Amino acid sequence: MREPGAVREVTADEVAQFRACGWALLRDFVAAEHLPPIAAEVRALIGEQAETAKETTGAFRRIWRTYDEPSYRSAPLWGFATSPSVGRAGSALLGGAPVRFLRDEVYVKMPTAGGEGRPTPWHQDFPYGNRDRSEQVNLWIALEDIPVDGGALRYLSGSHRRGALGRALDAPERDLLAQYPDLVEEFPVSPTTEIRRGDVLAHHGLTVHGAPANTTASPRWAYTVVLFHADSRYTGVPWPRRLAGHMGGIAVNEPFDHPLTPVVWPPDRRDARSAPPLTEGTP
Repeated sequence: MREPGAVREVTADEVAQFRACGWALLRDFVAAEHLPPIAAEVRALIGEQAETAKETTGAFRRIWRTYDEPSYRSAPLWGFATSPSVGRAGSALLGGAPVRFLRDEVYVKMPTAGGEGRPTPWHQDFPYGNRDRSEQVNLWIALEDIPVDGGALRYLSGSHRRGALGRALDAPERDLLAQYPDLVEEFPVSPTTEIRRGDVLAHHGLTVHGAPANTTASPRWAYTVVLFHADSRYTGVPWPRRLAGHMGGIAVNEPFDHPLTPVVWPPDRRDARSAPPLTEGTP
């Protein structure tokens, strides 16, 4: 089943793999005819060669070029990221939990020939959050075909069962494999495979993941939508600086009831609020 402009339902086998391994490859998740509008919106914001990416430190600029929350400036991307079918898929992968939209981001890994596109450190996503539970799913959408040497995500299968292992992205030389060398012995690395445009790599917020260098001649284009358990409570950890001016009013130990974090599934809890205002200063 596919809604116009959205995505297909996940299968029982895909859910089973996600629950067991902490990740799943969802082939042909977004129909080919729906990819060009999404890719066009992304490129309109970040540029054809990601030249208008956000500023990053030197170490991270050599890994990727990014654009935070592109849906804040694009009604079509907001409509896609908060669509019922995307919410339904995220909920299914999280065992049927109600889900909210958290954020989206563009990740462009440039070719290593230009001095960029280096490996992404092994890390988890949840330790950077501000929520009281770890049920979170990242839907990493390939906007173009990514060959085996193009730098697509890889995972330590089952590593979500180890719990939160700490922050590791801030020091690439001290990623989670450097801090916990036994991880790779306990949790096998996912296979290297070609990712086709419209495919999605979905992973849990606690799954250890990284990406090899992009040794091809072309940039690796990916667009990520992040959903989280709708009943999560705010822990009081400050919002990232880029969102501090937009996410006020959420009280500690209360749910994330805010226009920027709408409930997107199930239907009886779905938040019908429209796209947020695209204000000056929004990244």
